[in-house]
Amino acid sequence: MIKKTITMIGSSCIDVYYELEKIPTIGEKVNGKFSGNKVGGMIGNAAAVMSGYGQEVYMIDFLEDSEESELLISDIKNYNISEKGIAVSNKYQNNKCLVFLEQSGERVIIILNSENEKFILNNNQIDILNKSDYIYSTVSDLKRLNDLSIIENIINKSNTKLVLDLEEAGLKDESCFDVIKLASVVFVNETAVEKLESLIGFNKIIETVETVVVTLGEKGSLTYNNGSKINHKVVMVDVVDTTGAGDTYNASYLFGLTQNWSIEKCGKFASYAASEKIKKIGPRSGVRPYEEIIKIMNDWKEKSSWKNYLN
Repeated sequence: MIKKTITMIGSSCIDVYYELEKIPTIGEKVNGKFSGNKVGGMIGNAAAVMSGYGQEVYMIDFLEDSEESELLISDIKNYNISEKGIAVSNKYQNNKCLVFLEQSGERVIIILNSENEKFILNNNQIDILNKSDYIYSTVSDLKRLNDLSIIENIINKSNTKLVLDLEEAGLKDESCFDVIKLASVVFVNETAVEKLESLIGFNKIIETVETVVVTLGEKGSLTYNNGSKINHKVVMVDVVDTTGAGDTYNASYLFGLTQNWSIEKCGKFASYAASEKIKKIGPRSGVRPYEEIIKIMNDWKEKSSWKNYLN
């Protein structure tokens, strides 16, 4: 395995789960019940998956000084993610995440954060970023940094590559392109594609970013890479909980890139990894050694035309 250093910039949080009969429409009432708390957060989920594959992963976050933060940091360490980039202070406020899960496994997520809060990277965090092969984050997380030029300078002066998860909630206006244009790889789902089209035009993203991966749910995914368009099949399984499936897919695809795999192999590996995650409840139920995903892929080799990817 090729070892790389990946630094994740973003928030860990407590996911508060509720089970519903179904997702309600506007004005509709449905029955539901509290089903428990789990540590989550998009960036933290992806970090856990990447660490599970054996890569060196650092987390950069800004947490309040509280027992909840101690729990979050303990969880990060349990996944063998370095907590050395986490700043703790009473001046910060932790994010919250409410997950409403219906019986089909689909969900609605409500993120509660303090968007106006600006974070200043300390010297330790900058040192970590300088030694990273990849920086993984979102537009909204990077725009909360007091000085984005630090990230830009690191990318321009080294071989460090920026990878972005372009979630719709973080795409506020056309200024998001100031961050996107710095990236080598972006992941985007259907709803975010529509948002990007309305803000700046999706073709502009394809023309600017080397690798653009579009996830399409049950329809699979596709990759735009240096003028090529490559489709990836979905792996159909019984769905229990889709929370964290996108984070698992993204981290798994990126892992493939760190191994210099072909785009086709990256997509197939990520599809299998995401399918394993949605079989279980919890945003980090997709964490496992990469060899397990390879074995699952190879177990299917006689059922399809896909070749043995263990080699």
